[in-house]
Amino acid sequence: MYPQELKQEELKYKLINWIVNLNDSKKLEQLMNLLQKEETLISPTAHKRTLGFGKGTYKNVADDFDEPLDDFKEYMP
Repeated sequence: MYPQELKQEELKYKLINWIVNLNDSKKLEQLMNLLQKEETLISPTAHKRTLGFGKGTYKNVADDFDEPLDDFKEYMP
């Protein structure tokens, strides 16, 4: 699991515990209605990034791109 997924699972767990401890049935009903509306707004099939998506984007890179810069020579050993 990725850190973001762990955070989501933790938040879901806290929300479920909070709902279980909720005593007022009217507030519980309002919360459930809100969650049902929110669920419809979230797309279950989110687009995932693929590796190499930006490949070929930067074509005009200077030949000495990896060379040390003269401005930083005094900081180099």
